[in-house]
Amino acid sequence: MKKEIKSCYGVVAILDALGARALNMSDAMVFLEKFKKMQNDIKISYKTDSSLMKKIGFRQSPMKFLVLGDMLVFIFPGKKDTHPAEKFSFISKCMQDMNEFFIMGLSYRIFLRGVISIGEMAYADNAAVGPAINDAITWAEQADWIGIHLSPSCGMYFERFRKNSPSICNGIRYDVPLSSKGGSRNGGKKRLWCSNWVQRFAGQKATMFGTDPTEEFIEDRRRLVDSLVSNEGFPPGTESKYTNTLDFFDYSCETKRSALKSSATPTESTS
Repeated sequence: MKKEIKSCYGVVAILDALGARALNMSDAMVFLEKFKKMQNDIKISYKTDSSLMKKIGFRQSPMKFLVLGDMLVFIFPGKKDTHPAEKFSFISKCMQDMNEFFIMGLSYRIFLRGVISIGEMAYADNAAVGPAINDAITWAEQADWIGIHLSPSCGMYFERFRKNSPSICNGIRYDVPLSSKGGSRNGGKKRLWCSNWVQRFAGQKATMFGTDPTEEFIEDRRRLVDSLVSNEGFPPGTESKYTNTLDFFDYSCETKRSALKSSATPTESTS
Protein backbone atom coordinates (compact mmCIF):
# COMPACT_ATOMS: atom_id res chain seq x y z
CA MET A 1 0.00 0.00 0.00
CA LYS A 2 1.38 3.39 -1.02
CA LYS A 3 2.27 5.68 1.86
CA GLU A 4 0.35 8.96 1.86
CA ILE A 5 2.41 12.11 1.52
CA LYS A 6 0.93 15.32 2.95
CA SER A 7 1.93 18.95 2.84
CA CYS A 8 0.80 21.74 5.11
CA TYR A 9 1.48 25.08 6.72
CA GLY A 10 1.82 24.58 10.45
CA VAL A 11 3.88 24.40 13.60
CA VAL A 12 6.62 21.80 14.05
CA ALA A 13 8.59 20.88 17.15
CA ILE A 14 11.73 18.78 16.75
CA LEU A 15 13.40 17.31 19.84
CA ASP A 16 16.78 15.67 19.39
CA ALA A 17 18.05 13.12 21.93
CA LEU A 18 21.57 14.31 22.71
CA GLY A 19 24.43 11.84 22.76
CA ALA A 20 22.54 8.94 21.18
CA ARG A 21 24.73 8.82 18.09
CA ALA A 22 27.92 8.39 20.12
CA LEU A 23 26.76 5.41 22.23
CA ASN A 24 28.52 2.08 22.20
CA MET A 25 26.48 -1.03 21.38
CA SER A 26 25.62 -1.88 24.98
CA ASP A 27 24.52 1.63 25.88
CA ALA A 28 22.65 1.96 22.57
CA MET A 29 20.47 -1.03 23.46
CA VAL A 30 19.61 0.53 26.83
CA PHE A 31 18.88 3.88 25.18
CA LEU A 32 16.56 2.34 22.58
CA GLU A 33 14.57 0.57 25.26
CA LYS A 34 14.04 3.82 27.18
CA PHE A 35 13.41 5.78 23.99
CA LYS A 36 10.67 3.34 22.96
CA LYS A 37 8.99 3.61 26.38
CA MET A 38 9.11 7.40 26.15
CA GLN A 39 7.48 7.32 22.72
CA ASN A 40 4.62 5.24 24.12
CA ASP A 41 4.21 7.68 27.01
CA ILE A 42 3.99 10.58 24.56
CA LYS A 43 1.31 8.82 22.51
CA ILE A 44 -0.69 8.08 25.66
CA SER A 45 -0.45 11.70 26.81
CA TYR A 46 -1.89 12.94 23.51
CA LYS A 47 -4.79 10.53 23.81
CA THR A 48 -5.68 11.63 27.32
CA ASP A 49 -4.71 15.13 28.41
CA SER A 50 -3.01 17.26 25.78
CA SER A 51 -3.63 20.97 25.42
CA LEU A 52 -3.28 20.54 21.64
CA MET A 53 -5.88 17.83 21.06
CA LYS A 54 -8.79 20.12 20.23
CA LYS A 55 -9.10 21.81 16.83
CA ILE A 56 -9.13 25.38 18.08
CA GLY A 57 -8.02 28.51 16.29
CA PHE A 58 -4.91 27.80 14.22
CA ARG A 59 -4.99 24.00 14.45
CA GLN A 60 -6.99 22.27 11.69
CA SER A 61 -6.14 18.56 11.56
CA PRO A 62 -4.68 15.88 13.85
CA MET A 63 -1.11 16.13 15.08
CA LYS A 64 1.41 13.88 13.35
CA PHE A 65 4.04 12.31 15.61
CA LEU A 66 7.13 10.90 13.90
CA VAL A 67 10.31 9.28 15.19
CA LEU A 68 13.23 9.83 12.80
CA GLY A 69 16.34 8.16 14.19
CA ASP A 70 16.97 9.85 17.54
CA MET A 71 14.61 12.76 16.79
CA LEU A 72 11.03 13.23 17.97
CA VAL A 73 9.01 15.24 15.44
CA PHE A 74 5.63 16.83 16.26
CA ILE A 75 3.75 18.31 13.30
CA PHE A 76 0.63 20.43 13.87
CA PRO A 77 -1.07 21.37 10.57
CA GLY A 78 -2.78 24.75 10.63
CA LYS A 79 -4.26 27.55 8.56
CA LYS A 80 -1.80 29.95 6.96
CA ASP A 81 -4.32 32.80 6.86
CA THR A 82 -5.11 32.57 10.59
CA HIS A 83 -4.65 35.82 12.53
CA PRO A 84 -1.09 36.01 13.98
CA ALA A 85 -2.54 36.26 17.49
CA GLU A 86 -4.05 32.79 17.01
CA LYS A 87 -0.64 31.51 15.94
CA PHE A 88 0.92 33.01 19.07
CA SER A 89 -1.64 31.26 21.25
CA PHE A 90 -1.01 27.94 19.54
CA ILE A 91 2.78 28.21 19.70
CA SER A 92 2.52 28.94 23.42
CA LYS A 93 0.38 25.83 23.92
CA CYS A 94 2.92 23.86 21.90
CA MET A 95 5.69 25.02 24.24
CA GLN A 96 3.57 23.89 27.17
CA ASP A 97 3.38 20.38 25.74
CA MET A 98 7.08 20.29 24.86
CA ASN A 99 7.84 21.26 28.47
CA GLU A 100 6.04 18.11 29.57
CA PHE A 101 8.04 15.93 27.19
CA PHE A 102 11.30 17.62 28.17
CA ILE A 103 10.63 16.74 31.82
CA MET A 104 9.61 13.25 30.75
CA GLY A 105 12.97 12.92 28.99
CA LEU A 106 14.83 13.88 32.15
CA SER A 107 13.02 11.11 34.04
CA TYR A 108 14.34 8.62 31.46
CA ARG A 109 17.78 10.29 31.39
CA ILE A 110 17.11 11.18 27.76
CA PHE A 111 18.29 14.76 27.29
CA LEU A 112 16.41 16.71 24.64
CA ARG A 113 17.52 19.70 22.62
CA GLY A 114 14.90 21.12 20.33
CA VAL A 115 13.34 23.94 18.37
CA ILE A 116 9.79 24.97 17.54
CA SER A 117 9.26 26.50 14.11
CA ILE A 118 6.36 27.57 11.90
CA GLY A 119 5.97 27.41 8.12
CA GLU A 120 5.46 25.02 5.24
CA MET A 121 6.43 21.35 5.33
CA ALA A 122 5.75 17.94 3.80
CA TYR A 123 5.68 14.64 5.64
CA ALA A 124 4.94 10.92 5.45
CA ASP A 125 5.17 8.13 8.02
CA ASN A 126 8.95 7.96 7.80
CA ALA A 127 10.10 11.40 6.66
CA ALA A 128 9.56 15.12 7.08
CA VAL A 129 11.05 17.87 4.90
CA GLY A 130 10.44 21.47 3.93
CA PRO A 131 11.36 25.01 5.05
CA ALA A 132 9.91 24.73 8.58
CA ILE A 133 11.62 21.36 9.18
CA ASN A 134 14.95 22.67 7.94
CA ASP A 135 14.56 25.81 10.07
CA ALA A 136 13.96 23.75 13.22
CA ILE A 137 16.81 21.30 12.62
CA THR A 138 19.29 24.05 11.73
CA TRP A 139 18.65 26.03 14.90
CA ALA A 140 18.52 22.94 17.11
CA GLU A 141 21.98 21.91 15.98
CA GLN A 142 23.39 25.33 16.88
CA ALA A 143 22.21 25.38 20.51
CA ASP A 144 24.89 24.37 23.02
CA TRP A 145 22.60 23.22 25.84
CA ILE A 146 19.78 20.89 26.83
CA GLY A 147 16.58 22.81 26.24
CA ILE A 148 13.99 24.04 23.74
CA HIS A 149 13.72 27.39 21.98
CA LEU A 150 11.81 29.02 19.14
CA SER A 151 13.51 29.66 15.85
CA PRO A 152 13.94 33.40 15.19
CA SER A 153 11.13 33.43 12.60
CA CYS A 154 8.77 31.63 14.95
CA GLY A 155 9.76 33.95 17.79
CA MET A 156 8.54 36.93 15.78
CA TYR A 157 4.93 35.93 16.56
CA PHE A 158 5.76 35.91 20.24
CA GLU A 159 7.45 39.28 20.12
CA ARG A 160 4.50 40.88 18.39
CA PHE A 161 1.51 39.36 20.18
CA ARG A 162 2.61 38.12 23.60
CA LYS A 163 1.51 41.37 25.33
CA ASN A 164 -2.06 40.73 24.17
CA SER A 165 -2.17 37.35 25.94
CA PRO A 166 0.38 37.35 28.79
CA SER A 167 -1.51 34.69 30.76
CA ILE A 168 -0.81 32.00 28.16
CA CYS A 169 2.81 32.87 27.44
CA ASN A 170 4.95 29.83 28.28
CA GLY A 171 8.18 31.36 27.03
CA ILE A 172 11.09 33.38 28.36
CA ARG A 173 13.68 35.38 26.44
CA TYR A 174 17.23 34.16 27.00
CA ASP A 175 20.69 34.41 25.50
CA VAL A 176 20.92 30.89 24.13
CA PRO A 177 24.53 29.63 23.99
CA LEU A 178 25.57 28.57 20.49
CA SER A 179 28.11 25.96 19.51
CA SER A 180 30.69 26.55 16.79
CA LYS A 181 30.18 22.89 15.82
CA GLY A 182 26.54 23.64 15.04
CA GLY A 183 27.39 26.22 12.41
CA SER A 184 27.93 29.37 14.46
CA ARG A 185 31.23 30.99 13.54
CA ASN A 186 32.62 31.45 17.03
CA GLY A 187 29.99 30.06 19.31
CA GLY A 188 28.60 32.97 21.28
CA LYS A 189 24.97 33.59 22.22
CA LYS A 190 21.73 34.71 20.59
CA ARG A 191 18.70 36.25 22.30
CA LEU A 192 15.78 33.91 21.57
CA TRP A 193 12.41 32.94 22.97
CA CYS A 194 12.75 29.71 24.95
CA SER A 195 10.35 27.16 26.33
CA ASN A 196 10.42 27.74 30.09
CA TRP A 197 10.53 24.14 31.32
CA VAL A 198 12.10 25.23 34.63
CA GLN A 199 8.83 26.21 36.28
CA ARG A 200 7.28 22.90 35.28
CA PHE A 201 10.32 21.01 36.60
CA ALA A 202 10.04 22.82 39.92
CA GLY A 203 6.35 22.00 40.18
CA GLN A 204 5.59 25.75 40.22
CA LYS A 205 6.09 25.95 43.98
CA ALA A 206 5.34 29.43 45.23
CA THR A 207 8.03 29.15 47.90
CA MET A 208 10.67 28.33 45.32
CA PHE A 209 10.28 31.74 43.73
CA GLY A 210 10.56 33.82 46.90
CA THR A 211 12.76 36.88 47.10
CA ASP A 212 15.65 34.84 48.50
CA PRO A 213 17.03 31.40 47.61
CA THR A 214 15.05 28.79 49.49
CA GLU A 215 15.50 25.19 50.51
CA GLU A 216 13.06 24.24 47.74
CA PHE A 217 15.16 26.03 45.12
CA ILE A 218 18.33 24.35 46.36
CA GLU A 219 16.64 20.95 46.37
CA ASP A 220 15.21 21.42 42.86
CA ARG A 221 18.61 22.47 41.52
CA ARG A 222 20.20 19.43 43.16
CA ARG A 223 17.50 17.24 41.62
CA LEU A 224 18.28 18.68 38.18
CA VAL A 225 22.00 18.01 38.64
CA ASP A 226 21.20 14.42 39.66
CA SER A 227 19.13 14.03 36.50
CA LEU A 228 21.87 15.38 34.26
CA VAL A 229 24.98 13.77 35.74
CA SER A 230 25.52 10.02 35.70
CA ASN A 231 28.03 8.11 37.82
CA GLU A 232 30.44 8.34 34.89
CA GLY A 233 30.18 12.14 34.75
CA PHE A 234 29.89 14.12 31.52
CA PRO A 235 30.73 12.60 28.14
CA PRO A 236 34.03 14.16 26.98
CA GLY A 237 33.52 17.39 25.07
CA THR A 238 29.92 17.92 26.18
CA GLU A 239 30.49 19.64 29.52
CA SER A 240 29.28 23.02 28.27
CA LYS A 241 25.84 21.67 27.37
CA TYR A 242 25.23 20.65 30.97
CA THR A 243 26.65 23.76 32.61
CA ASN A 244 24.70 25.96 30.17
CA THR A 245 21.52 24.12 31.13
CA LEU A 246 22.12 24.86 34.81
CA ASP A 247 22.74 28.51 33.93
CA PHE A 248 19.31 28.64 32.25
CA PHE A 249 17.72 27.07 35.32
CA ASP A 250 19.29 29.73 37.56
CA TYR A 251 18.27 32.53 35.20
CA SER A 252 14.65 31.39 35.00
CA CYS A 253 14.36 31.16 38.78
CA GLU A 254 16.04 34.51 39.36
CA THR A 255 13.82 36.20 36.76
CA LYS A 256 10.72 34.87 38.46
CA ARG A 257 11.95 35.88 41.91
CA SER A 258 12.75 39.40 40.72
CA ALA A 259 9.33 39.77 39.09
CA LEU A 260 7.53 38.65 42.24
CA LYS A 261 9.67 40.89 44.41
CA SER A 262 8.93 43.87 42.16
CA SER A 263 5.17 43.22 42.14
CA ALA A 264 5.15 42.87 45.93
CA THR A 265 6.91 46.21 46.49
CA PRO A 266 4.36 48.90 47.48
CA THR A 267 4.09 51.79 45.04
CA GLU A 268 5.15 55.10 46.61
CA SER A 269 2.59 57.87 46.66
CA THR A 270 3.36 60.86 44.42
CA SER A 271 1.03 63.26 46.24
